Amino acid sequence: MSYKVVTDDSFNSQMDELNGTLLSLLDAQGGKVESDIEYGVRWTKGASSPACERVTRYKGAISTWDISYTANVGEVHDNPFDYIDLFSPQKFTDVHGNVFARFKRFYVARQTLGTYEYIWVCRKKLYSFYNLPKAFYRNGQPYWNYVDIGCYEGSDETMDGTSYLASKSGQIPSHNKTRTAFFNNAKAWNNTLENTTSEYYLISTMSEITEVLQPLFTIMTATKNSQSIYNGVVSHKTDAINVSSVSGTKCYFASEQIAFAAGYCVCANGSTDNAQYYKIVSTGTDGAGFYVELDRTPTVSVTSLAVRPNFTGDTDSIVATSGSASNAGKSSFKVFTIENIYGNIWKQILDLTIKDYVPYVCQNLENWTDTTSPETNSNFIRCSYKLAETNSYVKEVGFDAENHDAILPIEVGGSSSTYYCDYFYISAGARTAYFGGRLNYGDTDGLWYWDLDLGVGNSSWNRGARLSHRSL
Repeated sequence: MSYKVVTDDSFNSQMDELNGTLLSLLDAQGGKVESDIEYGVRWTKGASSPACERVTRYKGAISTWDISYTANVGEVHDNPFDYIDLFSPQKFTDVHGNVFARFKRFYVARQTLGTYEYIWVCRKKLYSFYNLPKAFYRNGQPYWNYVDIGCYEGSDETMDGTSYLASKSGQIPSHNKTRTAFFNNAKAWNNTLENTTSEYYLISTMSEITEVLQPLFTIMTATKNSQSIYNGVVSHKTDAINVSSVSGTKCYFASEQIAFAAGYCVCANGSTDNAQYYKIVSTGTDGAGFYVELDRTPTVSVTSLAVRPNFTGDTDSIVATSGSASNAGKSSFKVFTIENIYGNIWKQILDLTIKDYVPYVCQNLENWTDTTSPETNSNFIRCSYKLAETNSYVKEVGFDAENHDAILPIEVGGSSSTYYCDYFYISAGARTAYFGGRLNYGDTDGLWYWDLDLGVGNSSWNRGARLSHRSL
């Protein structure tokens, strides 16, 4: 590389030369800078195909976007979206060791133009129809600069007698807790929020799904069929299988058990106690028969084993922001560095409660309490539409101008390969909100899958939560 000596006589001419070079580079980019570009996808309104077309808009002109995305399944491919700020959240680790994907403020819009439906994202609010995702709001007003979504499904951590919801690798996903318990365990990291406090802990909110992850994922992958990109942990058999004998860390069976493989998480005797969750380190046969070898010697007399959600951190070995070891339905995956956005274990959604097919959204999460009467709770706002009243695959979603994060199924009748390609459960009464599916739900799981069928206060071994964090 050659260098020039800058003198008083040559300074202006050299600066002119530099500016000319920069202008030439900018001109080669069409005169665009990233913050002025809208990134989006579109599909024909009413079309059954989940395929989308990537587009950009600059100064009002819409163009097709010549970019591609290859899923990292079994091998790592270069992902051009990693070089676009909006699609490449940085990892953030808090002082407690919780790991998050950090999303900076951006704006999202849904628009109908002619025969097309569009989803747009942009770093600036270029038009009035753009919304700042409500995840960046506090008490109904824009407030937070960062939304941090746990890279790992929530796990249990106890220190000095206090229970916490963590986002850490190598842990059993937290389960068998109510939404209130999950939220309290999240807030335990910092349970006060004064005007001068710059952070807040909670569990996943609807906006994180509908205004952050769904738009970015759909634009990046150009499809509403999320499982066609990453299948996720969806195809395990969870029925208990009888154990004939135990020797040390080996559990033996009367016949070969193909439901088990190295790396799977299993529980003994149907227990919901974390002490009876184990990881399979190997399988095989010896003189005593067919066996699975556990990561430690069981502390109880084992009569049966059943597969349970994968431990956190199974994707740590993938050197990419997204990827999966396999698409066979039993491997964890990550997108935007977030593991198992859908599948593996249902995730509670904090701020959504359904009452007789009507969504109610909590606007003040600091005053949130679970309720079977959201219609009389001042912290909840009623949405302007009713949900579909039948369990089926999602065909169309609804929107509400006052609750722009409330993007939920209003029409069903699709399939696992048409429209939104994910299932939907609903029933009358007061219902809590779960998202994404679980380890044995097959092709019903995905980024548009909602279970609004269970009562407020529900808990189960296959239902967990994800830690979230807000900061300035």
